[in-house]
Amino acid sequence: MDKKKILKLTAVVLIFFVVLSIVGMLTAREKNSLNFLERGVRIVSYPFQILFNAASEKTQLLFMDISELAELREENISLRKEMSMSRYEIDLLKKDRQENKRLRELLGYKEGSDEYFDLALGKVIGQSNTNWNRSIFIDLGSEDGLKKDMVVINHLGLVGKIINVAPKSSEVLLVLDSDSGVGARLAQNRKTIGVVQGQGVDQQNLSFVHLPKEMEINAGDEVITSGLDDFYPPELNLGIVTEVVETQRGFTKTAIIETSVDFESLEEVFIIKNFYKEKFITNLATEEEEKD
Repeated sequence: MDKKKILKLTAVVLIFFVVLSIVGMLTAREKNSLNFLERGVRIVSYPFQILFNAASEKTQLLFMDISELAELREENISLRKEMSMSRYEIDLLKKDRQENKRLRELLGYKEGSDEYFDLALGKVIGQSNTNWNRSIFIDLGSEDGLKKDMVVINHLGLVGKIINVAPKSSEVLLVLDSDSGVGARLAQNRKTIGVVQGQGVDQQNLSFVHLPKEMEINAGDEVITSGLDDFYPPELNLGIVTEVVETQRGFTKTAIIETSVDFESLEEVFIIKNFYKEKFITNLATEEEEKD
C-alpha cells in the first residue's frame, strides 16, 4: 500500500469518528427539540451508532476479561506456592516426628542396656557399597575412645563392627557384607546354632548357613547372636527367617533371614565400648533358673 492510499484511509477514519461525535451530540438532545435535518441524520446514523456502541462494549469486556485472567493467574500462582509450602512443612513435621520417635527408642534402649553395655551414640555420615565391602562411616573416632573391632548396634539389633579408626571418624563393616560371620542361634532354641553371613553387594538379607538337614528351623523363627564366637555379645537381634532352602548336595540347608535392622535408613548407631560379660551371664543364668 503506497503513501497516498494510507493518507486517504487515515482521513476516512478521522472523518468517520468526527461524524460519530457530531451524531452523538445531536442524538444526546431531547427528541422534541430536534429539527427535520437532525431527525434525518439521527435515523441514518442509528445503525452505525449501535455498531459503534456494541464494539465499544465488547472492547471493554475484552479488557476486563484480560485483567481478570491476569488476576486469576496471580492468585493461582500464589495458591500453588502456599500448597507447596504446606506440603514442605508437612514433610518436615513428619520427619521431625519420625526422628523424635527414633531418638526416644534409642534413649530407651540405652537406659535399659546400661547394666551390660557402655554405649557411645554415633551418627552415620557416609557409606561405602563397593565390590570389596559394605560399610558405613560414623562421626566418632579414636578421640572418642573408639577402637578397631568394637561392636556396633542400634535399638533394633546388630549392625556390624569397626574395621578402621581415624581421630574423628570410623568405618563400620556391616553384617550384610559377605566377609562377615556371626555366631547365631534361634531365639527359642539354644541347640539350633550356626553361623550367619551377609549375602554381599546390593543384598539386604542374611544367610544362616551350613545347617544340618534334619535341624528344625522354619519361616518366622527369630535369629539372635549366640555369643559362642567370643566376639559379638549374645542375645543381639539378627532377624527373622523368611525361607529355608536345601543346598545342592542335599546334606545341609540354608535359612534366609530378613534383618531386624533397616540398613537403608540407618542414621544413628551405638558403639559398644565395653561389655560387662560376667554380669550379663550371671543375670541370664538367674533368668533361666526362674523360668525352670
